[in-house]
Amino acid sequence: LIISATSVPNVVEAEQLRPGTIVVDDSAPHCLDPRRAIRRFQQRRDLLVSEAGAVRSNRAIGEISDTHFSTGWDHKVRAALKVVHPNEHTLMGCVLSSLLTARFPDLGCQVGMPEEGAVSAHYLKLKELGFEGSHLYFQDHVLDPGLVRMFRAAFSSPRRPM
Repeated sequence: LIISATSVPNVVEAEQLRPGTIVVDDSAPHCLDPRRAIRRFQQRRDLLVSEAGAVRSNRAIGEISDTHFSTGWDHKVRAALKVVHPNEHTLMGCVLSSLLTARFPDLGCQVGMPEEGAVSAHYLKLKELGFEGSHLYFQDHVLDPGLVRMFRAAFSSPRRPM
């Protein structure tokens, strides 16, 4: 498992990764070449790559500014909400984070290690507002769920009792 957050592109070579590797990339630009990584996922089904930090709304993002938050947001914030990946229901969590704390001050702003209960409070608020994890995608490519199932079947190990 590789979790990436770098500002340097292509520091990881997709062809050099071991079969069964999962890359969750929160980098901009990406830590590996998206075209090569997606091609390997599609052809060999032995590398899984995904964006990190995306959430999915049960409503189109254009509706969120009006229905989930308030009508007082200026037009620049509304325009920013419409910059989505890969569709109108997906939003990066870093964009949503500041809106959550502005609209729901009881959630509190978190810097560094979150206070006890803060992660759960944010998670519950997101669920209440109709958000969930996004579909797996990398850059502008939505990962085929059938290929994801094939990867999972090939590389997941049976659960062991605790």
